[in-house]
Amino acid sequence: MVTYGGTESYADRLDALFAVRSEHDRTGLVTAVVLRPVSQAITGSAGSDGRFGATSGWDDLKTVAVARLVCDRVPHVRVAGHDPELAGVALRFGADQIERPGRPLGATDPGLERVVTGAGRTLLVLGTLA
Repeated sequence: MVTYGGTESYADRLDALFAVRSEHDRTGLVTAVVLRPVSQAITGSAGSDGRFGATSGWDDLKTVAVARLVCDRVPHVRVAGHDPELAGVALRFGADQIERPGRPLGATDPGLERVVTGAGRTLLVLGTLA
């Protein structure tokens, strides 16, 4: 997991992504780069205003795009899906998985399904037999 949006510099963020890439190159065992804004990583949820802290939507999307470029051999880039609209846009910036912490496996969300299909993707809910 790569947390971002705290006190790190962009160089620190790149170092973390290159560390993920290096680990994957060394072992082949990294299946996803999981990107999580720092306040969400600490609290597990958004603040009262629905935002996750110091990151902006633009900052989140830049982080997704750079993660996809740096970790090009890692199969998946996973983003948080607390903001379905932003998660849908992230699918166009290099993410291919949306994580919904705190939701039961197999739970669906019509809003999320709408933005996923709007991004030209197919919603696959992990943890189901279907």
